[in-house]
Amino acid sequence: MSEMKSWNCPHCGGTIVPDANGKPLTKCPFCDSLLELDTRSTEQKAYEAFKGKYKAEAEFNEAERRARQEFERQQVKQAEKREQSRKAKGRVIGAVGCLTPILIFIILFAVGAVFVKVMDARLTDPSSYIDVSFEGLNGSGHIVYTYHDDAPFSAHDIRTYSYEDGSLSNGESVKIEFSPVDDNAMIKSVTKAYNVSGLKGVESDFENFSSDVMADIETKSKDDLKDAQGMSAERFKALERQCLYLRYDPDTNTNTVWDVYKVHIDSHGTDYGDRYVSVWYDNLVVKSNGDLVYDKSGEGGHLMFFKYADGFNGYDSFDDFLSIVKNNKIANPQYSQHDF
Repeated sequence: MSEMKSWNCPHCGGTIVPDANGKPLTKCPFCDSLLELDTRSTEQKAYEAFKGKYKAEAEFNEAERRARQEFERQQVKQAEKREQSRKAKGRVIGAVGCLTPILIFIILFAVGAVFVKVMDARLTDPSSYIDVSFEGLNGSGHIVYTYHDDAPFSAHDIRTYSYEDGSLSNGESVKIEFSPVDDNAMIKSVTKAYNVSGLKGVESDFENFSSDVMADIETKSKDDLKDAQGMSAERFKALERQCLYLRYDPDTNTNTVWDVYKVHIDSHGTDYGDRYVSVWYDNLVVKSNGDLVYDKSGEGGHLMFFKYADGFNGYDSFDDFLSIVKNNKIANPQYSQHDF
């Protein structure tokens, strides 16, 4: 065995040298780990390293061979399945061809079946629209429309709402036409077409179009009116049955009227004060006569103000109502319609 001058500890990597007598140490002076003296010759170490490498390569080649065989087996199996599926599909198509009249009969007379067809509506031109057809044989249906924040929009964001009292007749359809306004969307027209018992016709249905649906899909155009302060009673009277959207502009420290539109009044007779104005806000600062009334900068929420026949929320004017809010006589101005 050749004399060993130094070696590295297999545990900590420290360089170990023989003792004063030239004998190898049995314990690492750095980490105190017990050392096993490797007495193999250089030739023996090289041979065993070569043998280990050869064995590893042989194992790898065997594993690769097995993997290739399994892959080829799966390919053959999938080809057989595709061939079986092709033959089975041909048999099913032949059977369906014979059963087509029966299937059509079942579909047409399935009570309560409602099929809704929606075309993507992209505001690339003024003629963009959503075409909704109703085919519920029980005489009811739902209108499906696109709820959108900004145009263009598509039918991927579909929500479903009842159309009026749900008494749509079989075959009726509604076409909602949109016009792009300032890169946003404004509802242009609502047309109801019907085809019942052989009778065909088209009638304008804009006025009867459910106002709560309009509240979600109608205007996103910006009103020229800036700042909420100083609105006259005449202005708010003009807002009867309408919602007022305010969006605070931190650059100008004013409230921009973001949206004004009709709101739904319960058609079943429930009266929550005859008229109301609903205000949604992101960063809202409502002012009256230049005085800060409600400051919730950085927060979002909802304000709902009722418009009674005489006065506003039972008060003579909107400013009077805001003064009640300012004086904290109403604890929390984030109202729902039931809070009044």
